[in-house]
Amino acid sequence: MPEFVEFLFSFGYQSHAQDPFFSTFRQRTCLATPRQALIIPELAWSGSEIQICYNLKSAERPRPDSSSWSIRDCAVHHTFDVKNVRANWIMVKGNDLIRDRVKQATDGQSPEGSLSFATVDRAFAASLAVHLLICDWAAEQWRWYVNSLEDQFQNMSRRTLAAPVTVPPTPVTAKSEFRMQPRTGTWKTSGSIAARMSRIPMMLREKFSMANGKPSSPVQRTYTDPDSGLSQPLPPHIIMNSAPAPVAESAPTQPLPKFEDSEEQDFSFAKLQKIQHIQDKTHEGVLILRLNVSIISQLKQHYSRITHLRVFPQDVTRLCQDDLEHFELRLTGVLDDLQMQILRLESLSRLIGDHKTLV
Repeated sequence: MPEFVEFLFSFGYQSHAQDPFFSTFRQRTCLATPRQALIIPELAWSGSEIQICYNLKSAERPRPDSSSWSIRDCAVHHTFDVKNVRANWIMVKGNDLIRDRVKQATDGQSPEGSLSFATVDRAFAASLAVHLLICDWAAEQWRWYVNSLEDQFQNMSRRTLAAPVTVPPTPVTAKSEFRMQPRTGTWKTSGSIAARMSRIPMMLREKFSMANGKPSSPVQRTYTDPDSGLSQPLPPHIIMNSAPAPVAESAPTQPLPKFEDSEEQDFSFAKLQKIQHIQDKTHEGVLILRLNVSIISQLKQHYSRITHLRVFPQDVTRLCQDDLEHFELRLTGVLDDLQMQILRLESLSRLIGDHKTLV
């Protein structure tokens, strides 16, 4: 299929991921009227064949003992000739994992090798089994990948949720508070305002003499100009300022609390960036899982549809009935697993969004 070339563009050495979310399913079925271009007698291709190509993605560790994860792609092209019982597979992947699993499943010498290509129905069943191997690979590691993201997030947010919140104390201005006193007894005073104002100096002198326990004596009050040095007596109605009133001592203000180094690290921009990176990974995982669900669903529908066509060999459908049912049930289980991991990632993304306000 020429369309398979599109799947190859996402492979190769890249400093940054290019076209990482390309995923599609393509098929060509020629059973009733074989195309002349597909008839190759030298290779025993009759032209009556089923062609499909698709790609799936999964999470893998670079090494078994590594704690990091990466998203790996696998592109698959499959052709099955229903007349001459021939099958062709082209798989493109960054390592030999799928190749080793397919070889192990098709090797008749190994105990695990149980696939046979002796008849058309067994060859068709073997093709279904290889598809199952690839679909199982696309779902098997997502549980541990989500666990890794959850552990990273919990390790960074656990201390932040338990961090003490210190409220700075309000400053106290003075030991004694100033209170407004009501004006009382003002109705008892009589006379004009000028008369009352004229008695103020006398009242102050009497009050001052009573406070000191002796009658007051007239004191000559003078004012000295600081510039000219000349002195002159003050009028009797001007009151000299006495010693400044004592200022109430204010309570010592408490210094604002300072964060320790560990607390500053709990509330840091670097940690916010790491948490945002984890949330980006959850969004990426949700999209990839949904793409896998779409591809596997199309693969399941494709084989269910072509086996019910009039032009498809009915003896193959009858002899492979158990294999077809097993194929559909296994794919249903894979789809359920992927849907569960989607729910986990969506829940983790919402939890990260709520916790980012605390970091």
